[in-house]
Amino acid sequence: MKNAAEMPFLDHLEELRWRIIWSLAALVVGVVIGFVIVFNFDVLTWLQGPILPFLNGTKLFELPIVILLLSVFGIVTPHFLAKFRRHAIVGSYVAASFITPGDLVISSIALTVPLYLLYELSIALSFLVYRAKQRKRLADEAGDALA
Repeated sequence: MKNAAEMPFLDHLEELRWRIIWSLAALVVGVVIGFVIVFNFDVLTWLQGPILPFLNGTKLFELPIVILLLSVFGIVTPHFLAKFRRHAIVGSYVAASFITPGDLVISSIALTVPLYLLYELSIALSFLVYRAKQRKRLADEAGDALA
């Protein structure tokens, strides 16, 4: 007793073949339309517009200046910066991976090294400012003790 709604095996293969052909045709048409839209209407520039100000990597290279100013105002100390070295390495890598194009690990590491070296330079500059502030404080205390 066979069900009348069953299709023969060859009919299933024929239907599968046509579905695959239509799917590939739809994919090709979609890709062609996508390329036409992207290249004729300059969609990539339109999409990059709001993002580019935030991806400007040159702001990260001003890190020593920012930390120097924070040290002058007494917000950060060299001890505080040295305590978070491990976090600076990870942060440098994350920032470098956002700045570098593509997904190559080597290019991210190539930018991580200078960013971390800038962090170390920031610690050295912070130490110089901290030492100068301590000397000035000691000189003021000595001047107050003499007076």
